[in-house]
Amino acid sequence: MDPNTKIIHYDRNHRLFQQRRELLRWAKEHESLSELKSKVITWEVKETATILQIPVVYHVHYHIRSIVGIDENENPIYGNHHICEISIPPTYPLQPCKIYFITDVWHPNVKADGKFKGKSAATPPISGAAMTCSNWCCASERSSSTKITMPNIPLLSRKTPGWASGSPNSPNPREL
Repeated sequence: MDPNTKIIHYDRNHRLFQQRRELLRWAKEHESLSELKSKVITWEVKETATILQIPVVYHVHYHIRSIVGIDENENPIYGNHHICEISIPPTYPLQPCKIYFITDVWHPNVKADGKFKGKSAATPPISGAAMTCSNWCCASERSSSTKITMPNIPLLSRKTPGWASGSPNSPNPREL
């Protein structure tokens, strides 16, 4: 069953929520993600915790055409399916979620190994992290069918190809 077709609800009176109050936030995050409706974003639960099976690891799938790298001739390489793993640490929300891209993504805030560069000052909700990752997936271009707001972030790498340099003779990568 596609998790995106079913809205999730937890019984807030369950004894486990009374014993472990932090689980209420985890359950709320799962409910919030289940309400996310998108033609380009789907998600699946990869790991759960407790007898209530509250998710602690999600795989969020982005079906967006986006640049994932460059070839030997410095031309863009495209991908159409990107996967991001979002893990909830035991101390969440005091500690932010861990975000890791399983597939290649071309973005200055994502390291070559898929990890997020820098520190998160705030702890976004899981659905917010999912939307942020969608922006990272397609920062290099915008598809009018995605209905996702794109950040205006230049493409950066150790070796930026000519088409991404922003010179007057280079095509705009957002228009490729």
